[in-house]
Amino acid sequence: MCGIPVVLAAAGVYFNSLDGQFVHDDLSAITGNHDVTGSGSAGSGRAGSAGSGTAWDFLHNDFWGTALLDPKSHKSYRPLTILTFKWNFMASGLNPWSYHVVNVTLHATVSALLAWTCHRCLRLSTATSTLTAFLFAIHPIHTEAVSGIVGRADILTTLLFLVSFISHNRAASVASLPSVDWRRWKVVSVVSALLALAAKENGIAVLPIAITWDIIRLHCSRNAKLTRANGIRWMLRGPIWKSGIVASIAATVALLSARILLQRGQLPLFSEQDNPAAFASNRKSRILTLLYLPVFNMGLLVAPVLLSYDWQNGSIPLVEDFSDVRNAASLLFYAVMAGAWLHAWTTRKRSILFSLIVMVMPMLPASNLFYPVGFVVAERLLYLPSLGFCLVVALGMERLAGSGCSSSIRRMKKRIISVLLLLLAASFTIKTWTRNADWANRKTLFESGLRSLPNNAKMHYNYANLQKDEGRLDVAIDHYRQAIKLWPNYASAMNNLGTVLLTRASDDDHNSVLVEAKKCFYDAIGSHPHHVHAHYNLAVLHWQAKETQRSLDLLNRCLLLNPTHREALQLLHRLQQQEEPHQEEEEEEEEEEQEEQQQQQQQQPEDSGKVDAPSASYWLRSNRIRQQRWNETARN
Repeated sequence: MCGIPVVLAAAGVYFNSLDGQFVHDDLSAITGNHDVTGSGSAGSGRAGSAGSGTAWDFLHNDFWGTALLDPKSHKSYRPLTILTFKWNFMASGLNPWSYHVVNVTLHATVSALLAWTCHRCLRLSTATSTLTAFLFAIHPIHTEAVSGIVGRADILTTLLFLVSFISHNRAASVASLPSVDWRRWKVVSVVSALLALAAKENGIAVLPIAITWDIIRLHCSRNAKLTRANGIRWMLRGPIWKSGIVASIAATVALLSARILLQRGQLPLFSEQDNPAAFASNRKSRILTLLYLPVFNMGLLVAPVLLSYDWQNGSIPLVEDFSDVRNAASLLFYAVMAGAWLHAWTTRKRSILFSLIVMVMPMLPASNLFYPVGFVVAERLLYLPSLGFCLVVALGMERLAGSGCSSSIRRMKKRIISVLLLLLAASFTIKTWTRNADWANRKTLFESGLRSLPNNAKMHYNYANLQKDEGRLDVAIDHYRQAIKLWPNYASAMNNLGTVLLTRASDDDHNSVLVEAKKCFYDAIGSHPHHVHAHYNLAVLHWQAKETQRSLDLLNRCLLLNPTHREALQLLHRLQQQEEPHQEEEEEEEEEEQEEQQQQQQQQPEDSGKVDAPSASYWLRSNRIRQQRWNETARN
C-alpha cells in the first residue's frame, strides 16, 4: 500500500511535462536518428552509421545512430533504450506526448519499486520506506531524466537495477531452503543486470552493488562468528558460495568483457570543451578538480537550487591550487563519507551501507577514474545514486523522530520534523514543476540555461542557434560572439557566426563581412582541424570567388573527414564536371557587369582611367542566385 501515494506523487509532479516537445539531445537521439525512425536508405542519418539499412541497425550503432566502431562514435551503446524509442515511434510516430507518458510511467514505477525494496529487502518501516520513495519521486534533480526524453536511459537502468537487486536478494534469502531453487532468482538478477547495461553504461555497476551487498549482509549476520582463526574458512566453505558472490563476480567479468569486445577496446574521443577538468594540462589542477566534482554532485542532491541542462565549457572553474576553498569542501566530504562507512560497518547498519554503495558505485564509470568522459556534471546521471541519498535522508529523519528523553519531547520533535518535511516536499514539488516548464521547448530550455549559467559559452551558443532559426540574426551574432569570448577555441560558434554574418550582410558591408566570415571559418579550422562544416563553408566561399583550386582542396579535405558529406560530394562533382561557372550564371554575370560599367561610364568623364574589376563585395551584392545558394548550402 505504501507504493500507491508514491506513484501518485511521481505522476502528479511530472504531469506538466507531458506537453513538452523534443528538445536538446532528443533531436539527435530520436527525431534525427534513423535507428529510431527507420527513415532513409542505408547509410542515411549520421555519418558513419552502419549501412545495412535494416531494423536491427541499432544493435551495432551507438545511441546517436553512429556505427559503434566509427572513430567519431561516443561509444554509448544503449540498444534497449533505442528499442523503447522504436516502439514509441511505431505506436505514435514523432508525437512527443507518448514519449513523455512512457518516461513518467517508468519514473512512477521506479518510485514504487524503491518503496518495495526498502520495505521488503532492507526491512525498513512502512513510514521510512514511503518517505524514501516519496522524496525520490519529487526530487528536482530528476527533471532532466524524466522531462528530457533521452533521460529514459537512466530511468530504465535504475528500474532494472532494482529488479536485479530484488531478485538477487531473494536468491540469497532462499539459498538455505532446500525446497526453493535460488538459481532461478539468480538468473533473473543477472539477466536484469545485462538489460541495465543495455540501457546505459552505468548499468555495469548493478552486479558489483549486489556483490558488495552480499558482503555487507554476511558481515551483518547475527549468526556469523568471524574471528581471525575461523573467519576466512567460514566465509569460503559456506556463505560465499551459497550467497552467489562468485557467480556475481563471474557474471560481472563476463558483461564487462563483452562490453569491451563490442567496441574492440576503443575509447570515445572527447575534447577539452566537453570536459575541461579531464584535459587540464596541470596535473595538480586536474586531480583537485576531479576530486571536487563528486562534492559538487552531492551539493546538487542536497540543494537542487541551481540546475542546468548542460555543465560544459567551464561552468565549474578548475581548482587550480591547494589554497582554493573548495578543497576544504572536498576534504570534509570524503571525511564524512569515510566516517559514515566506518560507523555503519562497525555497528552493522545495513541500510546505511546500502545507501552509501548506491550513491558511490554507479558514479564510478563517469568519474574520469578509468577514462575521460564527455561531460563535467550531468544531472541525469544522479538519478540512480539519488536512491541512496533519499534513503539516507529518510533514515536520518526516522532517527531524529525516534530519539528523545521523554514521550512529550518525541512528540514535539515529530511535529517539527513533519513541518520540515512538508516544507521540503512543497519546495521540491514547486521546483520540479517549474523546472519541467523549462524543458517544454527549445526556447524555454535555452533561456533557462542563460539564466542559470550566463558564463557558460555553450548556453550562448545554443541560444544563438535558436535565434538564428527564428530569424533574429543580430541577436544570434551577439551571442555567438559572446560564446567565442567565453571560450576562444569554440570552433562550432566560429563556424556558425561566419554563416550568419553572410546571411544578414547588407549591400553596404559585404566586403567587410566577407573578410570576417572567412576569418571565422579559418579560425574554426585552426581550433578544430577536423571541423567538417567549416571546411565545406569555406570551400563554398572560395568557389563563389572563382578560386576553384582552393575550393577543390577544401572539399577534398572535407570528404577525407567525412566521406558521406552529401553537399560536399555534390559541389565537388560540379567543379569536376565544369571548369567554368554554369553558362546561364556566366551570361547573367556578364550582363550585370556590362550594366555596371555603363553606369560608371555615364558618371565619369570620357578621359577617366580604366574601370576597376568588380570586387568580392560586388558579386555577393549583385548575384542573387549565388546568395540564395549560400543560404541553402551553408552548414552549421
